[in-house]
Amino acid sequence: MTGLLLQMAGFEVEVAIKDIRSIRLRVCAPGGLIRLSLPRGVPLERAEAFVEAKRDWILRYRQQLKTRESHPPACARTFSERESHQVWGKCYLISIIPSPHTPAVELRNGWLRLHVPPDFGVNERKKVVEQWEHRQLLDVIPPLLNHWQPVMGVRVAGFCVRAMKSRWGSCTIARRTIRLNLELARRHPDCLEYVLVHEMIHLLERSHNARFYTLMSHFLPDWQEREHRLNRQSLR
Repeated sequence: MTGLLLQMAGFEVEVAIKDIRSIRLRVCAPGGLIRLSLPRGVPLERAEAFVEAKRDWILRYRQQLKTRESHPPACARTFSERESHQVWGKCYLISIIPSPHTPAVELRNGWLRLHVPPDFGVNERKKVVEQWEHRQLLDVIPPLLNHWQPVMGVRVAGFCVRAMKSRWGSCTIARRTIRLNLELARRHPDCLEYVLVHEMIHLLERSHNARFYTLMSHFLPDWQEREHRLNRQSLR
């Protein structure tokens, strides 16, 4: 019955049977399709009860999917006056402050104040913001590594931050290095921690198999909630 569309608790649900230990539910963009992954042997009655218990969350999340497109993609951004910009999951309005000095970014009273020369265009303003975001990540990632390495019993040899189009992070197991997406500076801090832990678990388990998700649930019990929060807006 892998990939079957079934009616459950008033919803159309795509059901897949997998070699996993616990039920997993996702609401996917675009359109809010519900995907339910079931461990082998779980009866459909239990699966439907699980969906019913998540009804309020499903409805709220679908509404969020409908409204999130109002946040413009990066390709449409001009980094201009009063344009919205997210920092650590919070929305700020950009304020352009003409300045002859070294470009700088500061957060103040709901504004992202961008101090730049008057002749800076879109690309220059974008570069200033992204360099600032890069520094933000470089400041917060080492403390997270210092916390999680002894907890998980792994050692990360190094990390880097890069703009990536289709992945939140990656792990080069042979080198024990981790790459993280620059976009994470715009998401809630819990999302950065989720991606980092996810990549660190690959140092314990290479594949996304049952053991991998067991480890995720052990180290980060609310990882599914964080994953949903992370994916409320597509990569841009």
